[in-house]
Amino acid sequence: MNKESSWACPEERQSELQQKEDKIEIIEAGEIETEDLMLTEVKEIESELDEKDIMRLFKNPDYIFILFITLLIFIPNQMIFVYLAPIIKSVGGDSTDLGYMFFFNALSEAPIFFAAKYFLEKYKTNSLLLFSAFFYLIRFIVAAAATSPVYFLFFGMLQSLSFGVFLVTVRYYVKLVAPAALKTTAQSIAMMSAFGAAGIIGSLLGGYLIDNYGMTVMFNVTIIFGSAAVLILVFVVFKDRGVLKSRT
Repeated sequence: MNKESSWACPEERQSELQQKEDKIEIIEAGEIETEDLMLTEVKEIESELDEKDIMRLFKNPDYIFILFITLLIFIPNQMIFVYLAPIIKSVGGDSTDLGYMFFFNALSEAPIFFAAKYFLEKYKTNSLLLFSAFFYLIRFIVAAAATSPVYFLFFGMLQSLSFGVFLVTVRYYVKLVAPAALKTTAQSIAMMSAFGAAGIIGSLLGGYLIDNYGMTVMFNVTIIFGSAAVLILVFVVFKDRGVLKSRT
């Protein structure tokens, strides 16, 4: 009995040693795999940071184009909206008329956001930009031609066809042309151009023109800006159609 146990001990010890070696190998393999995963994650983060080079946006002609169109539209729009109270007063209106204008402005804006998906699926982005730019131009002309506060009720009702369509289309356009890692940044810059840069330029330019040349000249400048945006977009839309025809 003792003799058998003495012969069994070396085998058991060898088995235990083998099990320990196997465990060590498994642990080492796990550590190596963990290190490989960490290296892979680091490389992915580095590549993602490389993609988030903001200058890539400003080397993208499509993105520069939409920023340029946004400024052409929003600078004259802000020129009118910043000085809307004195403009309405100049045609015999008061704060009540201003309130009615903003009421119709907000009322007309809501439906377009519900129908935005339909328009974006059915029509091309450049065509929608042209559509909204045309109605912006109509608004500028209405404001310039106004002889009574009633004109500004119509001005307010055109909000959905101008601002509503334009804003939705710009956001969708930026989503299409911006790199995946820069979509949020691209959207932020586009909105800053519309409501930040355009607001500052529009208010300063509008105030300067009114003080030095009068409202008529200021309105003429807004119409020039709007006309330039429409003409550029007409050219782009017809150019796109020409390219499509040449391919068919």
